[in-house]
Amino acid sequence: MDKILIDKLCIRSSLSAATVQCRQVQPFLISVSIFTDCTASGKSDDLTLSIDYYHIAQTIIKTCDGKIFQDIFTMANAVADACPDGLTAKSVIVEQPRGSYRASSVGIQMKKNLPTTICKQTLECSYFVNNLQLSTIIGVNPEERIEKQIVIVNLNFNSSSLPNIHGITLEVSEMVESSNFQTVEALALNIGQLLKAYCHKYTVRIMKPHAVEFAEGAGLEISRDLTTKKSLPTRLVSSVYSHTVYIAFGSNIEPRISFITQALRKINGLLETRIVNSSFLYESAPMFHTEQARFYNGVVKIETNFSPALLLTKLREIEKDIGRVKNFRNGPRSIDLDILFYDDLVSTTDNLTIPHSGIQDREFVLQPLVDLKDDLIHPIYQVSPKVLLERLEVAQPSQKVLPFDLHLGGENPFWIWKTKTFVMGILNISSKSFSEPGITDMYEALNMALEMESEGADIIDIGAVSRCPGSKELESDEAEIDLLVPLIKLVRAHGLSVPISVDVYKGSVAAAAVEAGANLINDVGMGVRDSEIIQVAAKVGVPICFMHTRGSPCQMHEYKEYKGNDVVDGVTTELAEVVEKALAAGVFRWNIILDPGIGFAKGGEQNMDILRNLSKIVDDDSPLGGFPLLVGPSRKKFIGDITGVDLPANRGSGSIAAAVAAISTGADIIRVHKVEENVHAAKFSDAFWRRNVEN
Repeated sequence: MDKILIDKLCIRSSLSAATVQCRQVQPFLISVSIFTDCTASGKSDDLTLSIDYYHIAQTIIKTCDGKIFQDIFTMANAVADACPDGLTAKSVIVEQPRGSYRASSVGIQMKKNLPTTICKQTLECSYFVNNLQLSTIIGVNPEERIEKQIVIVNLNFNSSSLPNIHGITLEVSEMVESSNFQTVEALALNIGQLLKAYCHKYTVRIMKPHAVEFAEGAGLEISRDLTTKKSLPTRLVSSVYSHTVYIAFGSNIEPRISFITQALRKINGLLETRIVNSSFLYESAPMFHTEQARFYNGVVKIETNFSPALLLTKLREIEKDIGRVKNFRNGPRSIDLDILFYDDLVSTTDNLTIPHSGIQDREFVLQPLVDLKDDLIHPIYQVSPKVLLERLEVAQPSQKVLPFDLHLGGENPFWIWKTKTFVMGILNISSKSFSEPGITDMYEALNMALEMESEGADIIDIGAVSRCPGSKELESDEAEIDLLVPLIKLVRAHGLSVPISVDVYKGSVAAAAVEAGANLINDVGMGVRDSEIIQVAAKVGVPICFMHTRGSPCQMHEYKEYKGNDVVDGVTTELAEVVEKALAAGVFRWNIILDPGIGFAKGGEQNMDILRNLSKIVDDDSPLGGFPLLVGPSRKKFIGDITGVDLPANRGSGSIAAAVAAISTGADIIRVHKVEENVHAAKFSDAFWRRNVEN
């Protein structure tokens, strides 16, 4: 197909829908392509068979010069209609020099072979921004990480309706100039992510004028067609993330933990973004407007390829999706998401300040940042969050909490760590328990659970399989599920109001138990015997306790040797490996409890070493710093060896003494057979060692 071309014919017009400045008469460049067949005029050299360029140009001038158009689409459409009749197709470009801030021009390209009565949505229209000159940090060389450099951005995008080109240009400019990418690819993809909100097809071209010596520039061009679904993955998975970001979250509208979990899962589901770490969860008093409910607060660390501006947009969309309504500043909210740090960027725009301006004044932000144990330095104050926290005087420190989200009804209950010792009652429905025959009658087990609750148990731990050394497994997962699930449903139906824990190690059994009404997974396999249990915990969102062990019950006696004969260091190291896997799999830090596994792959003196050094396992210098500890010495063999009591059921006094010893060295939960006696012992121990506890 041949074309007759008019290139960049300058006319002067104005646009009524534009800004006040652009409503003034200004130059526009009109380019027209008229499809024709030049064969006859070319062979004959007959002027009468030729198209008159001058006539076409005068027609365009007459149509546009001095006229007022609604917008550039209307102008392009008028030019297309004014071209000579009888032609098969027309392409019109209307270019507005300096039509947007820092761009050489903006405009529209319209391809039309339809009558003017057809609405604009049926036309093939693309819009462009040419030579948008911006400054940004980009590149991997040291000098490129210090000073901003010029990049030239060209955009072309198709839309079914007239977009706000000026607004899109400003949004792209803000995003690029606040970004800090290492690669042009990441920058181009992030611009594309922004354009997706306005169009169905786009091209982004980026050039670095000073990238290559003796060349005018080097760069990249990407094109995406969102109407071709097969070419688009549902999620772009990248092994390389350009930026590290810390995001604070908070909620004080019930169900608080449900809103938080929804928000974090949405963040983790964003394109080119993943959560890599999370803090513990804290409850804090409201700031500024104090006549409102207390908040849950925490921090997540993410890796992303989003720019700060685009990430902020995504976070605001998540807040909106979850139902946040801003009634007044600092008021109640279902979810609040704030960018704290973005790499080491220091930046202020109309919508975003990085680092967040309130970090140094908010204990409920600093403490979660300290939890992450990163080598994080505030880029303005040049000190760590820990130093900022130590400088801060706090009237009401926030409290570390464990929330329970499922099955309990009403306001979601939660535990406040370090305010008391929580007592876990053991309900064994296995016929082969090491200490005494388990309760095999369903209603007898129900009565036992309700009795434990009345005696002061904070949680009931139900187990269907004996875990004592030498014990054998049930034949199948289904056999264990068939024992656990009916009892969980029964005790819930009869009004048990405390949380239920399940003593399991198989992922499938844990999933079935949680679905039936369990609130905590007590993983006696340490996430090693069945790694699926970690994925289950991440998916269902309930707390999980990892108990240290080695091998199966039949084998654990063979694995009592620890490097350097240091059982405490060995337990700490092996539990830390599991915690790292759990965090990477999406289990939130606040949902993790640790059990050093008294009696599991450990001899008598090793158990005593652990009891003496519980605080060392989770002190500030440990990789497990801050994690709550569950300890279960009740009726274990080493107690009988010390006291001379052979029959496990008669080791009650020694078990209470062991529980008190555990509380004195840092246990947060004691797992016991006899609830009432241990509740009393825990209360006295708390009054003695936790002097801040009111009695």
